Amino acid sequence: MVQTRKRAAAAKDTKDDDKKDQTKEDKKIQKKDKSKDKAKDKTSDLPKKRARDPSPPAQKKSPSPSPPKQISPQPQQIPMPPVPTPAPEEQKIVKAIKKGRAVVDNECSKSSDCHVYEEPAKVWCCTLNQADLKDNANKYYIIQLLEEDKNPGKFYVWNRWGRVGYSGQNALRGPFLDLNKAKHEYNKKFMDKTKGGYIEVQISYEEETPEPQTSKKAVREETKQEESKLDSRVRDLVNLIFDLKTINSTLAEIGYDAKKMPLGKLSIATIKQGMEVLKEIENALEGAIKSDKLTGLSSKFYSLIPHDFGFKHMSNFIINSKEKLKEKIAMLENLTDMKIATNILEAAKNDVNPADDHYMKLKCGLETLEKNDPVYGILENYVKNTHAATHNSYGLTILDIFRVDKDGEDERFTKNLHNHMLLWHGSRLTNWVGILSQGLRIAPPEAPVSGYMFGKGVYFADMVSKSANYCFTNRNNNIGLLLLCDVALGNCNEKLYADYNANLLPDGKHSTKGCGRNAPPESSYIDLEGTKLPYGEGETVNVNGSLLYNEYIVYDIKQIKMKFLFKIRFDYKF
Repeated sequence: MVQTRKRAAAAKDTKDDDKKDQTKEDKKIQKKDKSKDKAKDKTSDLPKKRARDPSPPAQKKSPSPSPPKQISPQPQQIPMPPVPTPAPEEQKIVKAIKKGRAVVDNECSKSSDCHVYEEPAKVWCCTLNQADLKDNANKYYIIQLLEEDKNPGKFYVWNRWGRVGYSGQNALRGPFLDLNKAKHEYNKKFMDKTKGGYIEVQISYEEETPEPQTSKKAVREETKQEESKLDSRVRDLVNLIFDLKTINSTLAEIGYDAKKMPLGKLSIATIKQGMEVLKEIENALEGAIKSDKLTGLSSKFYSLIPHDFGFKHMSNFIINSKEKLKEKIAMLENLTDMKIATNILEAAKNDVNPADDHYMKLKCGLETLEKNDPVYGILENYVKNTHAATHNSYGLTILDIFRVDKDGEDERFTKNLHNHMLLWHGSRLTNWVGILSQGLRIAPPEAPVSGYMFGKGVYFADMVSKSANYCFTNRNNNIGLLLLCDVALGNCNEKLYADYNANLLPDGKHSTKGCGRNAPPESSYIDLEGTKLPYGEGETVNVNGSLLYNEYIVYDIKQIKMKFLFKIRFDYKF
């Protein structure tokens, strides 16, 4: 009788209802939110003691450069009694012990005693997502087949499910002494969920490591490392672009849920699938738009690329405009570059200075340009002269300039093509590991064309502030990097208005120039090391186009050679 009851209870557990689980999870989180609100009410009677703010009192708001949008910093919380925390420079990645290609879910009670069962052609572990914007659902389901470390042949099947961003509920089945029975349990759950609308997220097991954590203890116990052999300014630059705090902050800013799917686990194949879905959305937007179709495609995208929407109604996140589409294209491009950085961070050698190890893996020489070098003065004036009048919310201060020597770039560069110019390119801090290690790249074929005004190519400017806007800095994170490249333009195909198919160049043309109304006049161009430098201040040169400033686009990376990297401080005025 007792055994019958146990079997009945187990059967009941296996038939979990997703909607019921979602409701339970929602109520649990909402209850926590109410508790937090009550706690805030209690603290409102406390003395108004402020946490130390690194910015001056008059600078509370964080305006962003036009056109990119910025996220305002969160309001200050009333500080609790101080608890010692590690300084940023003390933080580092700590790795848990990895038993094979996959890691046992850290919520599982068997995580220290078991490993994920694997075969040469398969790892018995999967993560499923289901984002349904119509029903306001954003769920995940984890399935793992586990084997005991000390008792091979003893198996369990672990399930965990819930709303994205939260630990949710779980169930552990077993032990199974028959591998085939354990596989049957795993496959049954997988089939039930995928038939019900869940999508499997492809995981990069070859690169996977446990999710990084920060620990003071690890800092104290770390093995003694060599002193850095790098110039101090190069070392600081390397530390800046590999900063884990900046990566996590950017992930949150662009809406990606790293808790659900750490970047080390997100595969390039999944990012590619995400781009393909965005291309379908682009086609739907260009045709007779059916809202149900856009809702379904948006749900598919969010199932592949996990987002943490909290408890906002998901119908607000349907990708139903070109602007929203462009945001998601940029997001996937950013994820690709940040994944490169996290892979290098996770593969760091313990006995080598981290900055030196990271620098070597960039395969890109960086040499500090001294301020007494005549070239420094010319480049300093180039920054001063080409700051556009409409970008007046910030000033730019050069902190350092580095000569760039990317491995293999000089050999592939099309030196024989005429019309070389030194032009600007800006990007987020978190993209620079990807740029310096792999060079500037062109969007893949699966990417929609809507995200690129003049087709898929690499974009440059002759006005420094136009490129600076794409650094996405703000008052609290005001350090950015700008690249000055030798760009072989050849014969430019001039355009006054956007053309998403401009990459289909006519015969005899080698690049596209989006002609702006303001630019350095050609009479101001000077020669710097054999390349034209548009040195003068911007002035009205064209009154007919839709662009304020010039854009130069090349569609072959052989036409690009990185020359100088600028570390810049953005001095926000208001």
